[in-house]
Amino acid sequence: TPLRKIDFSSKDVKDITIYDNYLKRNEGNFKVILKSGKKVPFRYKIEALLSVFKAKNNIQKDKIISPLDVKKEEITFRYILNEPIKKEYLSNKKASRFIKKGQIITKNSIKEKTLLSKGDVITAQMYEGSISLSFDVVLLNDANIGDIVKVKNKRGKKFRAKIISRNKAEILE
Repeated sequence: TPLRKIDFSSKDVKDITIYDNYLKRNEGNFKVILKSGKKVPFRYKIEALLSVFKAKNNIQKDKIISPLDVKKEEITFRYILNEPIKKEYLSNKKASRFIKKGQIITKNSIKEKTLLSKGDVITAQMYEGSISLSFDVVLLNDANIGDIVKVKNKRGKKFRAKIISRNKAEILE
């Protein structure tokens, strides 16, 4: 609804300005800028339902999320702080933080499931000329094959390593 009465057609419109923070709300304001330079303020209100996935129970950080952990619900759209996930986005995911029962599952509350997890112990190989050393290291990050991550040995010395397989890494430095 225009906030003041001005007659114009779509041919008269030069631009429409709506601030990003209003795009996540069910009501707000925007401006229509006419070719004549006049600015016509509008107020809008959207009444809609939004399909979301909510946690059926508390979901611990790093738990792999299965369809049994979530339920689909229709909620009244008021505002969106973080984008809710879509069904196809649920596969191969785990919780990036604790998710409380009944909480909407958003893109920032889940992450890709990885082959290796922070804290896993794997064998690292270090090459120095024709000498090869192997020793156990602890992953300091989640990782997949091909990833470059930080690891540390039993003495606490940290290294950068490339993940070669499920249980092997190559020290890069």
